[in-house]
Amino acid sequence: MVSNKLFRWIVFSGFGLSTAVALAFLFFKDWKASLAVGVGASWIFLSFFFLFQIFHLVASGQKTDRGKVPFYLLLKFPVMYLAGFFILKSKFFPMAGILAGISAFFVSFAACRGFFGLRQNALNKRVA
Repeated sequence: MVSNKLFRWIVFSGFGLSTAVALAFLFFKDWKASLAVGVGASWIFLSFFFLFQIFHLVASGQKTDRGKVPFYLLLKFPVMYLAGFFILKSKFFPMAGILAGISAFFVSFAACRGFFGLRQNALNKRVA
C-alpha cells in the first residue's frame, strides 16, 4: 500500500522534475517539446492516481468503497489509454517531450520510493 505521504512526495517531485525538464526544452526554444513534457507528466500522473485509488479501494475492504472501483477502472483503462492513443496519433507533440515527461515521473517515483524505503529501514533498526 502506498501511503498518502509517499504519494504527495511523488506528485511534488514528479511535477518539479518535469517542470525543470520543460524549462530546459524552453531554454532551447522548443515550446512544443516543453508542452509535450507537461502532457506526458500529466498523463502518467493521472494514470498513477487512478491506479493508487483502485489499490486503496480494494485493500480497504469496505463495501461502500468497492462500488467506486468500476468507475476508476473505467477511467484508468479505456479513457486514459484512448486519450494517450489520440495524443500520440495527433503527432502535434514530439515523442521526446512526452517520453521526458513520463520518465521524469518514473524517476521521481523510484527516488521517493527508495528514500522512503531507506527511511523505513532506519526506523526499523532504531526500534529493534
